[in-house]
Amino acid sequence: MSAAFSDYILFADESGAPTLEGPDPHYPVFVLTFVMVRKDVYVSTIVPRLQTLKFDLFGHDQIIFHEREIRKQTGVFSVLRTDPKLRTHFLDALTSLIEIADVEVIAAVIRKDQLREKYSDPWSPYDIAAQFCLERVHGRLTALNQTGRRVHLVFESRGHEEDGRLTSDLEAVVSNRGGLTARRLDFSHFEWEFCFADKRSNSAGLQFADLFARPIGLSVLRPAQGNRAFNALKGKFTPGGLKVIP
Repeated sequence: MSAAFSDYILFADESGAPTLEGPDPHYPVFVLTFVMVRKDVYVSTIVPRLQTLKFDLFGHDQIIFHEREIRKQTGVFSVLRTDPKLRTHFLDALTSLIEIADVEVIAAVIRKDQLREKYSDPWSPYDIAAQFCLERVHGRLTALNQTGRRVHLVFESRGHEEDGRLTSDLEAVVSNRGGLTARRLDFSHFEWEFCFADKRSNSAGLQFADLFARPIGLSVLRPAQGNRAFNALKGKFTPGGLKVIP
């Protein structure tokens, strides 16, 4: 019989390519971000507040908040280019939504340029980031008395084959087959389930993870640059929940 469900659910997204070949000189990082939230909070406040914002600003709730489209003002967000008043209202409302969201964030930022300089044969940026994030999730869930529970982590689907590879990589971490660190946390204290959602799914949790990932990366690359989104979320990291590698 499966374990009882955890009180918490996690949503994951990434920013930047998880490969070391041909790094983007303007964004030479890979960021993996986990957003953790209590399920009762998610249902009672996170989802309705996001839906309400969509209804208020766009008249319906079928819009998916993608950081890249918002930043570049493309697709449905192209209206922000021609309506400065709406743009200001939208960004203010979105920032406020992030600030009041009762979520916790765990993120790993891999400096791919520095990783290649420091190590002759480095591990995959995704494997390194996943190891760190899952270790922090383990510690946080333990502190929240979730030991023995079934934990769901939701990722955006990239296709059947890629989802299968990612599942194998994540299972290697939680079964201590990754070999990336000398530490051996007992991940068997939890029952892990990795879920994949269609890109078109209107998941509030995945939208938050998407909105957070790139601003976290930019906070590392250009810390002196204005970063409104990061300023809104930076107080939400779990203890030790932001790691820059190497």
